Amino acid sequence: MAMRFRCTAATTRNSGARATRRKRMPVAENGARCCRGSEPRMCWSIRPKSRCWQAFWPPTATPCRCGTGRWKHGRRRLDRLATARCCNVVRGDNDDSDWPPLRMNQALLRFDDLAARKDDPALFARWLFSGSLAERPHGLDGMQFRCSLCMAVTRMARREGVEDLREGMPCATCGMSARLRSCLAMLGTLVEPSDRIYITEQGTPAFAWLQARYPHVRGSEFEPDADRRAALAAYLESLGGHGPIEFQDVTRLDMADDSLHAVACFDVLEHVPDYRAALREFARVLRAGGHLLATFPFTDGPDTVVRASLSPQGEVVHHMEPEYHGDPVGGAVLCFQHFGWDVLAAVREAGLAHAEMVMPWSPEHGLLYGNWMLLARKTG
Repeated sequence: MAMRFRCTAATTRNSGARATRRKRMPVAENGARCCRGSEPRMCWSIRPKSRCWQAFWPPTATPCRCGTGRWKHGRRRLDRLATARCCNVVRGDNDDSDWPPLRMNQALLRFDDLAARKDDPALFARWLFSGSLAERPHGLDGMQFRCSLCMAVTRMARREGVEDLREGMPCATCGMSARLRSCLAMLGTLVEPSDRIYITEQGTPAFAWLQARYPHVRGSEFEPDADRRAALAAYLESLGGHGPIEFQDVTRLDMADDSLHAVACFDVLEHVPDYRAALREFARVLRAGGHLLATFPFTDGPDTVVRASLSPQGEVVHHMEPEYHGDPVGGAVLCFQHFGWDVLAAVREAGLAHAEMVMPWSPEHGLLYGNWMLLARKTG
């Protein structure tokens, strides 16, 4: 699906009336047209105060004036979410006032069950908008956004193939992917610098980032081998972190009851055969009012897909083609399940009564569709 645009740069006011100037537009390398320059590749940025390219939805068969796409159908904006600007307008005009910091509470889409998700008409439009950018050749080349973590105004590098809107779209300054930027920004809204936080990873960029900002953060790795833990510790040091790697089994944590303000579990639960036991442990160590923030492969369907399980004898039984995920020091970790909406019921049964699936949506901060997170809170 091609991106749909309406050009407003050729529209002026004359004696109180709106007059439209039509002119030939220079064609960019990727087939799009730039209304204010002849750059060989169209670079653009999603900025709330832009006035050059405006994204509209839905697409129809009526051609737009500038030739970059098609628009009609009431000329409705896609939920008034963004405008896009071409490279000549962006260059030399990076005033930070045009790039407000991410306000997560305003950007967050929240659903407490599958029915609520199906009843949200804007979610489907956001999915189509994001997909059209990711699948369009060079659709994200030059996209400029403000990182929600390091606050730098950054531009997407040219990448081959279809961009992964979850694991891709890294910030050129801090290197964090869209998933990590959304997770860490969300966690920052839940905790104070003095809070006690546990994250189910340690030899990772996410832990190094948290360690530099939260003195009471604690991490761990499910790695019984001392040599591999030493390799992870060296990798952590290369990221700017410090300290030895701690071994923990998330189904049997050695932490006191009601001792933590937050638990962060980023793409770990899919590797835990008995993930319900891990959820019970998270609920046990959280204090009243504490939060669990988790990510995992999410099918957006009603049921969890079990790819593998353990037999009573402790042997791995594959129900589908084995799927392995990488780790920071090499090797592969088996994925046991892809979660569906029924994970919310499992979280509530574990003792976290308030559970929902949330997704930040903020194109001007490089957060498009797909960054689903589980957010749960322990009530008193």
